[in-house]
Amino acid sequence: MKKLKNLAVLGLLILVVPAYSQTADDNEKLSKADRKELKQLERDQEMTELKEVVNERSFLIDADFLLDRQSRQYMATANNFVSIEGDRVVMQTASPYGIGYNGIGGVTFVGRILDYKVNESKNGNNLFVTIQTSSVGYGNGTIFISIRGKENAVARFYGPWGRSLAFSGDVERHGGSFKYKGMSVPM
Repeated sequence: MKKLKNLAVLGLLILVVPAYSQTADDNEKLSKADRKELKQLERDQEMTELKEVVNERSFLIDADFLLDRQSRQYMATANNFVSIEGDRVVMQTASPYGIGYNGIGGVTFVGRILDYKVNESKNGNNLFVTIQTSSVGYGNGTIFISIRGKENAVARFYGPWGRSLAFSGDVERHGGSFKYKGMSVPM
């Protein structure tokens, strides 16, 4: 029985290794210009998808890092995000070390979008979103979002009295992943 298993594994390796090496050879056959063109086509397709979700107002920035107003960088845990959905914005910080105002160790800001503007850089590689927002608990604020790709977005919130906080992370379409929203002050 043991010999049969060893033969089965050997047979799979004989089938898989040549197939893998053939795809590697195909990539090596591409010239530098072709690889550059292929990379640019992938980048254009990614930016088209990002423009679509930004214009639909249906995206989420899943934060990997938080930055305070002195630009000190903090590693983010789960459930740190900025969510734009329709005329509503949700920004949340969370920490595994405490209870916090929202029940998960941080603060949850829920606001209504008053103004939403999207601009694109001249070369088409960056998207810039400016959002004016209002909330009962936090007052008015401005969110500046810079998107350079699916894995490179920064949302910086400027609130009243000099408050600011930035979220740096990945852009996702709504429904792509589950994020737990903590308690917040109603809109």
